[in-house]
Amino acid sequence: MIIVILCGGRGRRLMPFTEETPKTLVPLNGKPLLDYNLELFSSKKLNNFILCIGYKGEKIREHIKKMQNSTPYNVTFSDAGKNASMLKRIYKLKEEVREMTLVIYGDTLTNIDVNDLKNHHINKGKAVSIVVASIQNPFGLVTFNEEGVAASFQEKPYLNYYIGMFLLSKSAFDYIDDQMLKEPDGDGLVSFFKRLIDEKQLMAYQYTGKQITFNTHREKEIAEEVIKTFFTL
Repeated sequence: MIIVILCGGRGRRLMPFTEETPKTLVPLNGKPLLDYNLELFSSKKLNNFILCIGYKGEKIREHIKKMQNSTPYNVTFSDAGKNASMLKRIYKLKEEVREMTLVIYGDTLTNIDVNDLKNHHINKGKAVSIVVASIQNPFGLVTFNEEGVAASFQEKPYLNYYIGMFLLSKSAFDYIDDQMLKEPDGDGLVSFFKRLIDEKQLMAYQYTGKQITFNTHREKEIAEEVIKTFFTL
């Protein structure tokens, strides 16, 4: 199993941290988030990684070079360019993926059971399995028609959201077209997922464990507190 980590984003909302540092190397309590992910998957006997770099990619190369002699990680790099979309970065790996690969965002950390996810994916037989978690909406949600007549009311319902991680089979690349690859960052991946939904090739995998994602300064502060009790590495 190859673990693909998307590390090419600019992290604009984390400026000035990301003026000289790629987002995945921004430290949480003194350690880059990338290191947490490498250590976590290595503890699960998964040591083969492809880092999809872009913005400040040379910093990530230098960081990995410094640690490789003292770690079991087998790390290679894929660089589709600084301005490449997430989908382009993924599509560039088409020849690297033999059967399936786990793709995660560089700003996401979970303690997912990879074997359980893999077995779920194989049993369902779909092209992609996205990892989702539940969150309770703090509001009562109302739907109504164009005349304002209420059709439904849900008090603080639980909703499922995508956490930035999915298992991709080799066959998934057949559902990516040139138009998707030309779309702006993020939009192409959404179009890809919608195409999979239309073709009934997208499965959801429910994750109930702890997770960390941060995009803003405030979220970074919260992540530094959460990671203290996240798990033992």
